[in-house]
Amino acid sequence: MSDRIRKWVREKSYTDVRHGGKKSRRATTRRILSVLLAIAAEEGITSPHQVGKAQILRFYAKKACFAPTTLRDYHYAIRVLWTWLDRPT
Repeated sequence: MSDRIRKWVREKSYTDVRHGGKKSRRATTRRILSVLLAIAAEEGITSPHQVGKAQILRFYAKKACFAPTTLRDYHYAIRVLWTWLDRPT
């Protein structure tokens, strides 16, 4: 299950248009992967395409103890994930 998600994120991150610095892109990719793996562990999803608004809101509710800047960074990572999934941001 998680191998499929890891492979999908790796493929998308390699084909994604390069914007920003290398460290920033890698950090965003790590955040996307951590979001998807956390949701997969809690919700039992097997594909990133099964992630929806409800799963993201439950993820944020469980991570409410994060610092505001960390939440902001996760927000930006989820926006990138949404563009990878061809969903409106």
